[in-house]
Amino acid sequence: MVMLTVDKIEVSFEKQPLTNDCKWFVQIKVEKKLKTKTILLIKTNNVPYVLFNENIGNMIVASRKVKLKISKNTVKIKK
Repeated sequence: MVMLTVDKIEVSFEKQPLTNDCKWFVQIKVEKKLKTKTILLIKTNNVPYVLFNENIGNMIVASRKVKLKISKNTVKIKK
């Protein structure tokens, strides 16, 4: 497993048209200083799911607060 430290991260979930060979496309881009890179492309027929968790010290729990914070963030990585 690779652990990256980045300045920005963008995760994109795209529902594909019926004519494509998959139903969903997931793309992950990262930015570090002035360099942007797509690090992962995924095609799947299963609906992706996202977990929003918070580490509270002695355990990791599902968090609506984290979900709201991430869903309000609309900053895009430069193309």
